[in-house]
Order: sequence, then C-alpha cells, then structure tokens
Amino acid sequence: MGHQKPSPRPDITQDQLPALWEACDSEETSPLEHLIDTLNIKDHQLGICLSLAARHNRINIVRCLLERGVPFAGALSAALENGSIQILEMFKEFGWDDVNHKVDEHGSAITPLA
Repeated sequence: MGHQKPSPRPDITQDQLPALWEACDSEETSPLEHLIDTLNIKDHQLGICLSLAARHNRINIVRCLLERGVPFAGALSAALENGSIQILEMFKEFGWDDVNHKVDEHGSAITPLA
C-alpha cells in the first residue's frame, strides 16, 4: 500500500493576515510557528513579518524566521533603524557579510559606512 500525500496547507487569507502580523510582533514564537505550520504563507509575507519583528526588536521571532530560511535582506533597514546589535549579529550569523555597508530601503548595500 502506498503512502498518501499530506493535504496541502491552505493559503493564508486576508482575514488571517492580522493574526500573522500580531504573531510577528509577539515575544512568543508559538503563535507564529502554528500559523507557519498550518497555513501556506507566501515568502514576501514572511519577509514583512521578519521586518516587523526586527523593527520592534522581537529577538525570538527574528531567530525563528531566520531558522526557517526567511531571507533577511529586506529586514536589514528595519534592524539598522532599530539599532539592535543583537539582531544585526544574528543576521551576520545567518550569512550577512556586508556589515560595513549602508543599505537602501530594500536592504541592498549602497555605500560603505564611514
């Protein structure tokens, strides 16, 4: 007997987005992890979530998203605005190597820091 494929997760709906944004701005990771595990959340939505968490210094949420492979480039400007050394060090831990460059609003390096 063959194995059945698991049912695909349903896409997140517009009505569920406020719960996602609230979970991204929380100290606890379990609400966010539940949403990620049960819904199909688009990459750009997770990127917004990471930016929100970085902007509000939600260390546990940032780590949770980075460990799940969410790209951090778009969240660099939020982390720099926040000034959180801990989040910037986490980005470095997950591969950011342009630590001596300013970034534009999209997180792209533009010029070396003076």
